[in-house]
Amino acid sequence: MAMLFTRAFVQVFLVAVNVSQIAAGHYVGAFLVGGAISWLWFSNAKTAGRSEDAWGRVVYSTGAALGTVAGMGLSRCLLS
Repeated sequence: MAMLFTRAFVQVFLVAVNVSQIAAGHYVGAFLVGGAISWLWFSNAKTAGRSEDAWGRVVYSTGAALGTVAGMGLSRCLLS
């Protein structure tokens, strides 16, 4: 469950940071973070849907929600 949480957190964290990079017109940052998102997504696509545990969705969703907030926080710091 910890890996499931971490995968969701990191993926959505990177998406939040990438949206900020795109909005600010930072091409290099958007390129690098976009590549990292795709690399992680490819791995997630093979494993995230395999969790048959009822808590799997809760854990993955919670990781994604916290990743969003953390990514927003980092983006605010980077763009300030």
